[in-house]
Amino acid sequence: MAQEDQHTREEEIAQMRYLQTVYSQQYEIILAELDTFAAAIGSLQRSIETLSSAGRLANSKALLNLEGGAYTEVSVGSADHILLYVGGGYLVEKNRDEAVSYLKSTLEKQESSMKKLSSEKQKLESAALDVSYRLNLLTQSTR
Repeated sequence: MAQEDQHTREEEIAQMRYLQTVYSQQYEIILAELDTFAAAIGSLQRSIETLSSAGRLANSKALLNLEGGAYTEVSVGSADHILLYVGGGYLVEKNRDEAVSYLKSTLEKQESSMKKLSSEKQKLESAALDVSYRLNLLTQSTR
């Protein structure tokens, strides 16, 4: 009977260690996603700020990012019509106010998703702490 209890305890320890590994991996994935959301939110905020002051952009010069660290200077004609990427390879032309409104709506969705993901992160942290505590108890009782 004692051998059977020892075997059951070892199985439970193995299961707790497995859960600990899974939670750790999930935690790392969530952290990476939160970083992605933070970058997207920052980009949206900068776009909104730039478009909100677009009157100052008209007939001025700006740097155009060509990707890969290359830039070129361009002349901005009118900032009244904005092309927005809406996904699936599609761009939609909107006037400046509509573009700002669209970006603000997208920003709100991103912030909402980030809050939900942060909540999931907290739940995962709690579950990982619980598993760690239980694993600690199990390993102490086998000594």
